[in-house]
Amino acid sequence: MPLEVQHELLRFSRLDTTQLLSDPSQQLAYGYVAGNALAWNDQMGLGLWSSTKEKAGKVYRGAKKAVRSLKNGIKKAGRNLKRRAKKTAKFVATKVFGVTEKGEWIFPEGGSQNLNDYGQVMTNGILGKLEGEGEFRSKVELSKIPGYYNPSQGFIRDVWQAFKQKINGSNDELAKGFSDGLAGVDHPMEIIAHSQGTLTVKNAAIHGGGVPTGSTLDLRSPAASKLGANKAESAINGTLIYDQPWGDIANVISPSLNPLKLATGFADLLCNLCIHKGNGLP
Repeated sequence: MPLEVQHELLRFSRLDTTQLLSDPSQQLAYGYVAGNALAWNDQMGLGLWSSTKEKAGKVYRGAKKAVRSLKNGIKKAGRNLKRRAKKTAKFVATKVFGVTEKGEWIFPEGGSQNLNDYGQVMTNGILGKLEGEGEFRSKVELSKIPGYYNPSQGFIRDVWQAFKQKINGSNDELAKGFSDGLAGVDHPMEIIAHSQGTLTVKNAAIHGGGVPTGSTLDLRSPAASKLGANKAESAINGTLIYDQPWGDIANVISPSLNPLKLATGFADLLCNLCIHKGNGLP
């Protein structure tokens, strides 16, 4: 059938090739409704935009949910990390640095158990703690001076305890026990302290309230600073003996204002702290 005739006969039923090529928009006349004008209605011509908006909304909601899940995951991980850090810190504090803030009064055998019957008392430092209670009891027996014994709990814990005494004297439980023991004494005393024990005495005099007024503070190889010792002396209106020899490691622990004297403190390490030990309790 000639094309001219085909066109005339078929123009009401379908488009021929010539028409499709000359008018490409006729190739998909109902594309804006997915080719189905009966199933879909897009009078405003927004079908493509609505579909795109819906898909974009799904992507946005999915992304938002993913971000929320990520944030919750990070928060949860942070909480878990914080809990683990607390547990680790607690373990270190109790197992490594945990100390029993408690001292013990030891009296000469057969002597009075009342501190008011004595004119002198003493307390030990870290070296005395490491030597042990037996060594401290021997000093008490030989000197007939009652002593406040601070037991050793290992070198690291002892150093940690001394550090806490140095920076937070108002909460020093050792000093509180020492002060409470002297609370019933009605006369000035000579209080002899060595090394860490000087921190106990200094804090007791400043914060405890039980150290007898007018007492003499004999601080040997002190871990307490000269400034802190002077403050303790003033607090009880007493007298201070601050014995910090040249070459004593105490010059490093509680830095001397004299740089040469401070430097000599390191020499004590060469003789296993012989000067520090020799300047100890009676």
